[in-house]
Amino acid sequence: MKYFDFGINKNVNFKKAYFFVFAMTAVICSRVMFVFIDDPEGPNLLVVLGFALIIYFLSLAFYIFNPLSKNKFKNTSILPFADIKIFVTIVFLQIIFTILLYFRLL
Repeated sequence: MKYFDFGINKNVNFKKAYFFVFAMTAVICSRVMFVFIDDPEGPNLLVVLGFALIIYFLSLAFYIFNPLSKNKFKNTSILPFADIKIFVTIVFLQIIFTILLYFRLL
C-alpha cells in the first residue's frame, strides 16, 4: 500500500469539500449567467452573489433531501466518493437551475 497512497488523507471530510465545490459552481454559474445579459455597466457583484446563493440553496436542499439515496439524512458509506453520482447530479442541476433562471422559467 505504500506505493499506492497518492497522498490522500483518510481524515478529510469529503462532505465539506462537496459543499465548497457546490458553492464555487454556484458562483461560476451565476457569473456565467450574467455574462449573457447585455448590460453596459456589467453585472453587479451583489446581484451575482444573490443568484449564487439561490442556486446554492436549491442544490443544498436537493443534497439534503436527496431522492436518489436509499438512506435519507445519513450516509454511512466507508468509501469517500461513494456518493459521486449524487455529487455529479447536483452539479448538473446547478447548471440546469442557472439556465432556468436565465430564461426566467424557475
